[in-house]
Amino acid sequence: MTAGSATYEKRTARRALMAGLSWHLGLTLLRRGAGFAAMLVVVRALDRSQYGHYQFVFTILGLAGITALSGMKAAVTQSVARGHPATYRQAARLSFMASTLGGAAVAGYGLFVWHHGNAELALALVLAGMLFPTARGFLTWQAFLLGQREFARSARVQGSAALLSALLLVSAVGIWPGQLVPAALVFLSVQSVQNILMHRRILRLLPSETHAEQGALRYGVRSTLYDVANVVGNGADRILLFATLSPESLAGYAVATRLPELAKDLIQGLRNVLVPDLAKRARPSPTLHRQLNRLVLGLAGGMVAVAVAVVPWLLPLVFTAGYADMVLASQLLILSVAAGAYATVKSAIIFSRLDEHGVRAVQLWPNLARILAAIALIPPFGIMGAVAATLLYRVMLSVAVHLHMRRDLRPGHSEAGAFS
Repeated sequence: MTAGSATYEKRTARRALMAGLSWHLGLTLLRRGAGFAAMLVVVRALDRSQYGHYQFVFTILGLAGITALSGMKAAVTQSVARGHPATYRQAARLSFMASTLGGAAVAGYGLFVWHHGNAELALALVLAGMLFPTARGFLTWQAFLLGQREFARSARVQGSAALLSALLLVSAVGIWPGQLVPAALVFLSVQSVQNILMHRRILRLLPSETHAEQGALRYGVRSTLYDVANVVGNGADRILLFATLSPESLAGYAVATRLPELAKDLIQGLRNVLVPDLAKRARPSPTLHRQLNRLVLGLAGGMVAVAVAVVPWLLPLVFTAGYADMVLASQLLILSVAAGAYATVKSAIIFSRLDEHGVRAVQLWPNLARILAAIALIPPFGIMGAVAATLLYRVMLSVAVHLHMRRDLRPGHSEAGAFS
């Protein structure tokens, strides 16, 4: 390859990367913007206790999400990026079949709640369990489009669903004010329809004679097992707040996490765009590491500025003065996202290859520490205990990713592509 051809390929790769980043950034802002707009209505239509129950439903669904084989999404993205699109067919089938177990568990828990007297929460859980397999079991289509680098198509489809969900949610709380069930089912219903349509469309595009990449499905299943700690860690603080304190505490914590979750989503979107390019590389180059490190510093600095200058006035404005007591918690959570930015960005290298050891290293111990910290800190300290557990987790996650980079993914010197 001539020097001119190499330079042209690098420029093309950079343009493709920037286009992907732009679409992901736009999608994240659209989805979160639509969510914020809908929540302006929801937090006014539901009292703080009802909003806590609303969040509890989605916390239970998040815990059940492990049965949808969350690790399959990473397996599909990198496998498709390496030229094995048929991995999607088998991965989607396995994810859907496994997710029926999660749906049954959610519905069963709803019946248990019904027996103990909370009919409204119980009905929401039972119906959510019925929708769960299609709403969560077919999400692998997003990973397929990511592996194909169809960032624009993915953003348009997901963005349209986000807008429709927000509009329907606002309509639901307007038509049935103060009722939990319609509000809780809107997103799952839209997601189910979208997933079925996209899954069928992708299946029609796949050649029938192609085969899944060797080792990809095994990686998806095993990485899901390692992801159990992450799923439990993400839900443990909310479950503990709901169970040991009150639905109102969970509602406040959910509001405190909204802006930090937006920041985390933006960084994860960046990571997801990097994965297809990295999946084609043998190993990361020193130049790539340096560029990612500079990117992390810029992102962390921006989040510190947001925590100090934006959160104090934006959170009460968006979520009403009734949640003004959550400002400090939200600020600290944004700082925790800044502390974890290194892990989020650099883990793109781990999730771009069938690296079971890497997934285990970054998923297991930080999340176990988070769960134990939540158990120890939330009963005596409430929401601030949950914040402290989250901060500990994200610091440990960055340390774990850094150690894995040094030990198992030492940079090579022969990389080409968008970053070298």
